[in-house]
Amino acid sequence: LVGVALGRLASVDPGGKWANRPSESLREIFLPWRPQTTATVEQRTAAIDALLRRAPDAGWLLLFALLPHRAGDVSGQTARPRWREWADAWDDTVTHGQYGRVLREIAARIESGVGDDLQRWVVVLGALDRLPPSTRGGLIESLARCSWAGRSPTDHAQLARALRAVLHRHRAYADADWAFPESQLARIEAMYERLGTDEPVQSIAWLFAQRPDLVHPPPARDFHESFDMVRQAQNEGLGRALAAAGPGCVLMLLDQVEEPWSVGTAAGSPQHASVCEDTIVD
Repeated sequence: LVGVALGRLASVDPGGKWANRPSESLREIFLPWRPQTTATVEQRTAAIDALLRRAPDAGWLLLFALLPHRAGDVSGQTARPRWREWADAWDDTVTHGQYGRVLREIAARIESGVGDDLQRWVVVLGALDRLPPSTRGGLIESLARCSWAGRSPTDHAQLARALRAVLHRHRAYADADWAFPESQLARIEAMYERLGTDEPVQSIAWLFAQRPDLVHPPPARDFHESFDMVRQAQNEGLGRALAAAGPGCVLMLLDQVEEPWSVGTAAGSPQHASVCEDTIVD
């Protein structure tokens, strides 16, 4: 009941940082590594299920708030009951087995709750490497079974951006112990390729950003190679767009990209300057 009440409060909370928020109280009660409750794993899982049924949006956000953070995590102290003695038995000791079990239960609820909701999948992809490794394969296969036919180009671009971010991060840090194996990345890349568009401008607009996520990046520590690869990808992409749509695509790109100046840099490069010069001057 307390979890549901806090979830409903979180659903209408306007936000802010001046005081503790209902969502933070929920998180601190259910944190897998320091649950501030005497409830068993089974009881906590049942409470989260009740929250997902009765305040689904707050419950969905809670699932991700309970996942481990890459750089560690902190927790405050929740209020203790003044007129009840049950809290005297509270112990913040959590075994590795209990911790892993709670994370697997959370992952199972994420997989069952995401469905074919594109916005939820974007959130899941952003947190995929925070989930237990044993659960990631099932989520990747669930995503592969989803059909995005009939969705808008904007939806496709949003999901493609999320997939591309996963591919870039894990290939740039391929030697890290948390990086996904190439077999999983290849599966994700296949899904990414299916979301591609034949529209020449939209297909390359993402390249002209401050830090575009390349599908096959160099090692993250090599800044100069990364910079060169981005410039090469931009030049090659603009070349394809020019071949398909002519010089007018340069002006179209300027309205759709994060960094228009980088379009000018590519258009003024030796391989494209002769084609783009009249369009840019006009």
